Amino acid sequence: MSAQKIPLGKRMVAALGTVAVAFMALFGAGAAAHAAPAGPGNIDFEKTDGSIIVHKHAQPNPAGDPADGSDLGVIDNPLEGVEFTVQKVENIDLSDETQWAQLQDLTAADIDPADLETPGSTLVTRADGTAEFTDLEVGVYYVTEGEDTGNNNIVRKVDPFLVIIPTAIDGEWEYTVHVYPKNSLTEVTKTLNEDADDAAEGAGDIISWDITSTAPVLAPEDEFTELRLVDTLDERLMFESITEVTYGGAALEEADYEVTSSTNADGADVVTFELTEAGLAKVAANDGQQLAYALNTSVREGADIGNGVIENEVTQYTTINEQEFDFTTPPTITNWGYVNIFKQDADNQLGLGDAEFQIFRTEAEAADPANSDPIAVHGQTTFTTDENGELVIGPLNAGAENLREYWVVETKAPAGYQLDQTPQPVDVSAGANAELVYTLDNVKQPDFELPLTGSTGTMVFLGAGLLLLMSGGGLYLRNRARSAA
Repeated sequence: MSAQKIPLGKRMVAALGTVAVAFMALFGAGAAAHAAPAGPGNIDFEKTDGSIIVHKHAQPNPAGDPADGSDLGVIDNPLEGVEFTVQKVENIDLSDETQWAQLQDLTAADIDPADLETPGSTLVTRADGTAEFTDLEVGVYYVTEGEDTGNNNIVRKVDPFLVIIPTAIDGEWEYTVHVYPKNSLTEVTKTLNEDADDAAEGAGDIISWDITSTAPVLAPEDEFTELRLVDTLDERLMFESITEVTYGGAALEEADYEVTSSTNADGADVVTFELTEAGLAKVAANDGQQLAYALNTSVREGADIGNGVIENEVTQYTTINEQEFDFTTPPTITNWGYVNIFKQDADNQLGLGDAEFQIFRTEAEAADPANSDPIAVHGQTTFTTDENGELVIGPLNAGAENLREYWVVETKAPAGYQLDQTPQPVDVSAGANAELVYTLDNVKQPDFELPLTGSTGTMVFLGAGLLLLMSGGGLYLRNRARSAA
């Protein structure tokens, strides 16, 4: 195998384009590199087994020192599923001594895409964050980061960078070069607040959602210009407020963020939470912390509850170095349904209108005659059966398990019927539950009856009446005689 000798001065120039790889991979910079000269020896231009080994992991906080192309071993927080493409820069031939000078200040931004090998080689990082590009010739390589197929929530891709094979490491030419591109990550979550959901009973009560967003870890030269969360509510929900806004556990001031609400073409509320310049500055000064707030909603009055499963999600938009990234949380749900009651005559099973009911969370509350706090549905606490004896109460919260027990009590019976104030248990699950109807009976009041019936009784009353008439007549005649005298 033949080898071409390159003067030491030329090898120094070659090294200038290599150590910058670590710097650019670490911070995504496009600056030119500066390095120590390579030690004695020659570049073997016949070699075709060079390698670029990508080690992909999350940006540490604070950022670590630049790498030098050597193997640093196991790195924390590896990122699986990130695409990288390596393309040789075809118009640079390192065996031509006249071309070395252009490497002095060369950056990836200087490379014309027309001069790149097409299509190049694309790999996806493994579970340990590595991707190995092998069988590479001596030359200059252009490395780009592609899609995040591993759902790592990357908010800043590494800028394209250059790798030269071989690279001078510790005074020796190395044909296997290790690069450590790092990414800023975010994590956005939205969960139903369990305490608020447990407390919510009838439509109109507050349903609260906890939203958290981990701010990205920023490199020194990063320009952080946007952190915005957009929540398009289910049409059955109505926006109430945003409260409890914190960053890193400390309350943010109102000047640090803006909240806007609008209605889209489908009639759904669209709620936007966005950091202002003041808020962005606070995050940049203490990056990597958790932004959190509570989104408060309620079930819209008059809304068609449908299947009763109300989903909600939020989308986060982050812009760093003019790159915007968006991530949408998986939907989280709250369950709402109805109680269906049929009130009937116990004797003939005909529906009875004008029976009034109230509903309570527990049997004890329902049985307490002094209880003055029944469940309200948009302010209504008493519910009346229609002329057919039918009644629908709700929407009512079915709870996280999608099955919640309530208790109904009749507070007014239909005219002519006895009131039955026995608490009746009813179950609520998501949806209209039209097939589940609670049938409740009313018994008629007893008809008023005379104490005696038949001929004997009639004669008794008739005799009493005649005596009264005769007595009255006698008094009349006596009074008349006195007047005539």
